[in-house]
Amino acid sequence: MNILITPTNSYAAYAGALLTSIFENDKNTLFNVYILTTGFDKENTDKMEVLAQRYSQSIKIIQFSDEDSRVPVPGRWGISTYIKLFATDYIDADKVLYLDIDITVVGKLSLLENFDISEYYAAAPPDASTSEGHKKRLGIPQENFFGCCGVVYLNLKKWREDDLKQKSLSFIQDNFNIIQFADQDVINSVCTGRIYKLPMRFNMMAFFFRNAPLLSEEDKSDFVNELKHMVVIHYTCTKPWFSDCDMPLKNQFIKYADKSPWEISYPRSAHYTTIRYAINSIRYFIQRLNIKTYPYLFLSTRKVKKILKS
Repeated sequence: MNILITPTNSYAAYAGALLTSIFENDKNTLFNVYILTTGFDKENTDKMEVLAQRYSQSIKIIQFSDEDSRVPVPGRWGISTYIKLFATDYIDADKVLYLDIDITVVGKLSLLENFDISEYYAAAPPDASTSEGHKKRLGIPQENFFGCCGVVYLNLKKWREDDLKQKSLSFIQDNFNIIQFADQDVINSVCTGRIYKLPMRFNMMAFFFRNAPLLSEEDKSDFVNELKHMVVIHYTCTKPWFSDCDMPLKNQFIKYADKSPWEISYPRSAHYTTIRYAINSIRYFIQRLNIKTYPYLFLSTRKVKKILKS
């Protein structure tokens, strides 16, 4: 199975934790991992080699070209988020699964190979319920599926046949001022009507674990079953490599980070404040006493574990 990740050098350790989680949970599958990056230093390159040898897997580090890295892109994330749009130029394969770095895998990713996407440009799991507003902004028909491109299975064969890379770059140029969510806006627009909807279990986003989850009514009814069979945890919140991350499944990231060749520290995030931490601690305490719940706070770890055991 082919995997694509696009970390910068400063995110290499988190990429290592992600790959460790993939390999640990699918030991009978051969993965071809492509790291398409704007640059890796020798220390991180060597540790990736250690990881590949430890699990008898293939990890190939590919330097993204200077010419491609200078393509003008909107948004605050820079070119790294858009790199997947160039996959057909760098990866000689028919399909590849792209994963964001803020992900931990807790099941078998190879299950994705059971889905037939031969007539689709891509397959993606549901995005947060707020995506309905994105359709209007981008001119996507409301009846069309809008997926989360933090986990996206790309049919590179179809991308080559229909020159979707160039169509994507043209879309960026023509819609520079309305793009807000980087490549996710691009892929959902260019591929609209040809995106296969994957089960939520392949992208259990932090947004879904709030007291007021950002889920459509249809997805709310599936949440418990999908949680019990989850494969991917996506930390769309304060990242789990920060000590102030309060997402109830943060421990899963730590579990695999500890098994990786990197020593990861856990500093406070840039938006940490003592006042905010104190207020949220009090609110979590009130919530544990069943006095009141707060929509934007997460479910308790105990409640999530109870669902998983039921």
